[in-house]
Amino acid sequence: MVTIYGYGKNWVSVLQVLFWFKLATLALIFYYINSYKKNEFYYYKNLGISKHKLWIPILVFDFSVFLISVIILAIKLHETFPRS
Repeated sequence: MVTIYGYGKNWVSVLQVLFWFKLATLALIFYYINSYKKNEFYYYKNLGISKHKLWIPILVFDFSVFLISVIILAIKLHETFPRS
């Protein structure tokens, strides 16, 4: 994300692209693991843990870490380029 400094006033559009790219990659990872690793979920099912209890905290944590880092980056970029 440090390379965003090179985009100057276009940093907002770069952050928008990163946001949608992050959502798309989360969806692809979710689909891939549910499709190709479905037999590995039996271990957690036997422990009484559903797929929702596995996926929701992981996806929320991953996306919140990404969102916090983007917010911090946006604040820093706004300080660097105050009129953009």
